[in-house]
Amino acid sequence: MYRNNGKPAKAEEVHRKPVDVQNEIPKLMIPISAKVDVKDLCKTIDLNLEGLSVKESIVRLTQMIILYKKDEMKEKVIDDYKKNPFIHSIRHNIINASGQTVVTIPPLDITNIDSDEGLLDQHINQKIVEEGKIAGD
Repeated sequence: MYRNNGKPAKAEEVHRKPVDVQNEIPKLMIPISAKVDVKDLCKTIDLNLEGLSVKESIVRLTQMIILYKKDEMKEKVIDDYKKNPFIHSIRHNIINASGQTVVTIPPLDITNIDSDEGLLDQHINQKIVEEGKIAGD
């Protein structure tokens, strides 16, 4: 743009600014990590699998894992909204251990819950995370 107007120095400066900003971005980003103590979970699994063959262990493990159906979780999300409308009328911030917001989930429009499928999926996924567990825990 500036090169055509006889200002090549200005063109270089304009190009350099976004490059400089791009170089600063990694310094501002913070890695997300989580530590989970699974010792008790491993003990529970060991106790449940003790003395079983490989095939029996696989069957037992599949029985221990709870799988959620999207429709069931959607109903739970709707029920939660109906029970606690005020709490669910504000956005939901997911924060990491450092207290930084990782993601913000806006509230659902409960009167037209299917209007934004992506937003509904975020709420369903969050509900799964909240309720997710391994049976026998």
